[in-house]
Amino acid sequence: MDNNRKSKGWLCFTTVALQSILLSSLIFAPEVFAKTSKASAPVSSKSVESPECKECTKKAQVLFAQDNIKEALAVLSANEGKCANSMRYNLLYSTILLRSKDGQKQAAVYARRAQELEPTSLVANLQAGITAMIVGNKKEAVAFFKQTVALDPGSYEAWSSLGKLYGELGDSEQEKICGAKAACLEPKSRQAKIRMLRGIADSGSINALKKELDKLIDDESIEPEFFPYVAKEAYELGVFDKAERACDRVLKAYPNSLECKKTKILSLLWQNKFKEAATLLGDSKNSPGELAAVSVLIALKTGNEKQSASLAKALETEPDSPIILLAQGISQAHQKQYQDAIVTLRKSLKQNELFAPAHIELCRIYIKQKEFDSALQEAREIGRCNGFEAIAKAMEARVNLVQSTAVEKRQKADALARQAFKMDQNAPEVLITLARVHLSAGRVNESKILAEKALMIEPGNDDAILLVSEIKGNDRQ
Repeated sequence: MDNNRKSKGWLCFTTVALQSILLSSLIFAPEVFAKTSKASAPVSSKSVESPECKECTKKAQVLFAQDNIKEALAVLSANEGKCANSMRYNLLYSTILLRSKDGQKQAAVYARRAQELEPTSLVANLQAGITAMIVGNKKEAVAFFKQTVALDPGSYEAWSSLGKLYGELGDSEQEKICGAKAACLEPKSRQAKIRMLRGIADSGSINALKKELDKLIDDESIEPEFFPYVAKEAYELGVFDKAERACDRVLKAYPNSLECKKTKILSLLWQNKFKEAATLLGDSKNSPGELAAVSVLIALKTGNEKQSASLAKALETEPDSPIILLAQGISQAHQKQYQDAIVTLRKSLKQNELFAPAHIELCRIYIKQKEFDSALQEAREIGRCNGFEAIAKAMEARVNLVQSTAVEKRQKADALARQAFKMDQNAPEVLITLARVHLSAGRVNESKILAEKALMIEPGNDDAILLVSEIKGNDRQ
């Protein structure tokens, strides 16, 4: 079989890989996560991308999308002197060469260069493995695919390729191992398990969903490579503690797993486990983008607001990121710049209307501004987001409590706050709301216990700080 025919099965993978790195906004930069891993020495990116190079790759990508291979290659060739040290440029060049006649060997060269510039790039390693496999460099392909699965244990393409390569190299034991891992990641089989979880979630039984997730996570017969998908699904369904556990199954075997580090950090963050999230995040003072924004969020939540430089840098890198905009909005609210905060948080919701943390902050701001209709609308929006149902009830209770002295409003607030507390006894917003209900009814001691617990969990929560101050004032009286 000639190289052109052998390459056809891999072209879809390289095209998807290219789009994921050039068009998508990744939650975190892979190379930064590698720096925090205990399993490998820190690796610095050598990739440099000038504005001229960005323009070149953009133009070539448009031509490539129009299937104008010859002109796209001409643009890239004319700008090689400016772009030789850009990972994106080399990755794009490699991808387009695979579509050209007799371009496979050159494609492998540029893919290898992209990987050398960004050794911890998942996409660069995958493409380097694919191109090495296409041109017959089997041992080199094995090395690149091994690096790929170290970064993403759930890569079906990499595991299936490794199984094939080991078979051709005569290593039947490794062929069998890789084949088993690929089998558990086979898309149809994987999707069936995920659909089952979705079906349980759609039935409305959170307890049944948690039991099924525990059953999956505790099943030692399932390969650890399957659990990035379990973690992602649990996270999207709002079962953050189970997402955390699924990530641990992966990270035990693959400490460098980028996706599970991302998922676990966010799961910890939304569970208010700020110290654990900060530990996993590591030293991110000089990190760009959303990773720096998460560090800022943790600082704001824990009462350390000296992070303005990091946030400004993150905004320059990814100005439309919901997480970065959330951090900016909370920072503005802490400085009592409420109108600016509302604009910022609304912008974050344009990217993801079911981003509960932004709705929570908007609800808090609207209550402060006495815009109760808007606050109630935000409370109901929170309720549409998986994993935040208790906070939704608590915020609705708070709106009812502050907007009227009518008995029925207070009774509704009391009922909602108690329902929320029964669902989640560690969410600061729930604790603050029930504490306010107790305080309004003269139960000062009960209010004090809950308010102090909320402040202990989230020292930077200004509502908790204000409430504790009010309770102390009542004690003095």
